[in-house]
Amino acid sequence: MPGLTFFKFHHIAKPPTVGCYILKTLNIIFLLLFSNALFGQGFSYPRISKLQKTAQEFVPPKWKLLDSIGGDLNGDRIKDVVVILEYKDTISEQRPNGFTIVTNPRILLIFFKSKNGALELKLQHNTFLLRNNEDMGTEAFPILAIKNKVLSIHYNLFHDYPTYKFRYQNDDFYLIGATIKGIHGGNWSEDDINFSTRSFNRTSYYIENEKNKKVEHLYLKDLKPLKLIDFRMPLTYKISEDYTL
Repeated sequence: MPGLTFFKFHHIAKPPTVGCYILKTLNIIFLLLFSNALFGQGFSYPRISKLQKTAQEFVPPKWKLLDSIGGDLNGDRIKDVVVILEYKDTISEQRPNGFTIVTNPRILLIFFKSKNGALELKLQHNTFLLRNNEDMGTEAFPILAIKNKVLSIHYNLFHDYPTYKFRYQNDDFYLIGATIKGIHGGNWSEDDINFSTRSFNRTSYYIENEKNKKVEHLYLKDLKPLKLIDFRMPLTYKISEDYTL
């Protein structure tokens, strides 16, 4: 599911040979690749303290608060806090799907708030959130929402529009449902997966013939519960041999 860089050389002497151009170009490309590989060395994700008093206390040096949202996640009628942190510098980062990109790392944090306002960290996830330059479009901004004690994370990507829903149960956050919409090869599809009922529903049609919709209903008997912390990255989790969530 899921630029070219042009090099110009300035010479005072006679024009170089074609072989000289190729050799220098290869040398520059090698240096760029080597510097990108080194750029990520020395970077490590911070370990956020389990208890905080204010929202600004958990933002480490060289990180910024990219987004946050409040809402009740554990049923105590107190607004909990979900936070997205983004590293201020770009690094070369290897992602769970095997690709390496130059981007700003992101961290997903979920805090439960107590009656006295203290924040208790319940989850820190360093890889789930997509980064900029990871999709065919340059920006991959996560859209957060909390409703009925369910946290949803949505993306508007170049071809796909995934929404994942997580609920706190059995002392952890679990994926309870996902809706994956997308356009591929002129075909629009909308897949809805319910982890509670193990149902898979798909609606699809060709863009040029929207009236001719195809609806499918499947029961995924082997669908297993999935913790958010074990969901390493969107559009990478295989729920069957031929479908990646």
